[in-house]
Amino acid sequence: MSSLSPISTGDLSGRHLLWLRDSGPIRRAAERCRNLGAMATIAPVSEIADPSDFAPLDRALSHLDHYDWLMITSQEGVARLLSRLATIRRGLPPRIKIAAIGGKTADALREHGIPVNVVPRQLNQEGLIQALEAIHGWQGTHVLLPLAERARSQLAEFLEAQGALVDRVVLYRSRVVSLPDSVLQKFASGNFDAIFYTAPSSAEFLFHQLDRRQQRIVQETWAISIGPTTSAMLKKLGIGQIAETSIPSIFDMVDQAILALGPC
Repeated sequence: MSSLSPISTGDLSGRHLLWLRDSGPIRRAAERCRNLGAMATIAPVSEIADPSDFAPLDRALSHLDHYDWLMITSQEGVARLLSRLATIRRGLPPRIKIAAIGGKTADALREHGIPVNVVPRQLNQEGLIQALEAIHGWQGTHVLLPLAERARSQLAEFLEAQGALVDRVVLYRSRVVSLPDSVLQKFASGNFDAIFYTAPSSAEFLFHQLDRRQQRIVQETWAISIGPTTSAMLKKLGIGQIAETSIPSIFDMVDQAILALGPC
C-alpha cells in the first residue's frame, strides 16, 4: 500500500475510473477526473437508508435530558439526527455537550445554531478518542452515540472503559444497490484502471456482486482508499495495489489516482 503526497494538478488521460458511491462531492470529483482526461463512471453499490426500526432511536431522542454527551460521527448523521428530532418534535437540551468527527460535521451542526464542544484533528473514531482522552471524569457519564448500523465500535469501547454509560443507537444504515449489467461487463473485461473506495462497506458490497473471475480482476486493479480502515478491508479482500489518502478527503482521492496511475 502507498500513501502518496497530495497534488493539485496532473493528468489522467485515457484512464477508466470507477466511483462506488454517489454524492455531490463525488460528482464534482468525477468531473475533475474527466477534465483531466479520464472516463469516470459513478455506479453506487449502496445507498443510505433509514434504520429498520426507529423505536430505539426515538426512545433515546425523547430522553435527551438524560444524557451528558451527544457524539456525532458524520455529516450524514447530522442531517438525519436533526430530521428525526423534527419528526418527533424534540430539541437538543442546552446542557448537553457535543463532540463531532470532522470540521464539516461540526460546521453542519453550527449552521443550525448548535455549539460543538470537541472536534478532533484526525477525522475518524481514533481521532475523537485521542481528543476525549484529555477530558477526565467519564465515570457515570451518560453518552448517546447515534451511528450507522455497521459502524465500528472503538469509540463506544473507549468510553465504556473510562466508566461512561453509552447508548449506541442506529441512526441510518447502508443498503446494497445492484450494479447495472454494463458495469458488470466492464469488470469482466478488466476495463477499469482504478476504483475509488470511500468506506469499507463499499468494498464488501462490491465483492458480493461479483463472480470469482471478476473479483480476481478487482484484486489486481488499483484501489484508491479514503483511509486506513478502508485500506484494511481492501487488504482483507486480497487487493494488492492500494493508494491511500493522507486525510479522508474526496478531493485527495483524485490526487492519489493521479500519482498512482498517471497518463496512459
